[in-house]
Amino acid sequence: MTAEQMLLHVPFESVDASSWDYAPAAFGTSKSFRGKIPGVNHADISLRTEVEYYLALERRVTQRWQSTLASLTQSVPA
Repeated sequence: MTAEQMLLHVPFESVDASSWDYAPAAFGTSKSFRGKIPGVNHADISLRTEVEYYLALERRVTQRWQSTLASLTQSVPA
């Protein structure tokens, strides 16, 4: 569950996926390249750009929901 639109519209506490790892090598698709990776041997693809993409997404999503989630935890009785 890492679709950017979903993450920015629903305040998940946690998400998990393995497609960031296997999609570039297995299918030649990449979030960081916005789809197919042209002219690259899929087995030689570095995952560095994928990791950087998802770290940036994590920062955007965290910033988006930070105040909402903080207010929810403050309103829960101890």
